[in-house]
Amino acid sequence: MRNNFFAKKNGFTIIEMILYAGLLVIFLGVLSNLFLSSLDIKTDSEAASYLGQDARLILSKLNYDIKRAESITAPALGATSSSLILNIGGIGYTYSLSSGKVVLADNLGSANLNGSETMVSSLSFERVGNSGGKNTIKASFTMDGKDYSTTVGIR
Repeated sequence: MRNNFFAKKNGFTIIEMILYAGLLVIFLGVLSNLFLSSLDIKTDSEAASYLGQDARLILSKLNYDIKRAESITAPALGATSSSLILNIGGIGYTYSLSSGKVVLADNLGSANLNGSETMVSSLSFERVGNSGGKNTIKASFTMDGKDYSTTVGIR
């Protein structure tokens, strides 16, 4: 009879299994950290994108409406106000700030100009120029800690 004591055995030892499990835990830990880092970068990038889009929309809408306005009701010349009232085609348009949103209201209703992802903390309009001259408005607002401003005159 042959002695099977020295025969080759198939399988893994407990030491090998612990070593493989340890390497797997380290590998999964590194991968999860990379995944979470990429999610943070994506979230930051989306927030910056929302901020830029909303700021461009507000500035371009103000520019468009002020240029086509027939008259400016408020603020008065040389005054600063938190709201802007324009007359365009016999309809009054009012820009104001409400609960962190820039609101544009007319006779049909109102609409928020910035999305739910961004908050406007200050909005001011200053009417500049000379009496009898073209109406010019300097608009400025702070959105999520960044300041934006533009100066636009009626054509």
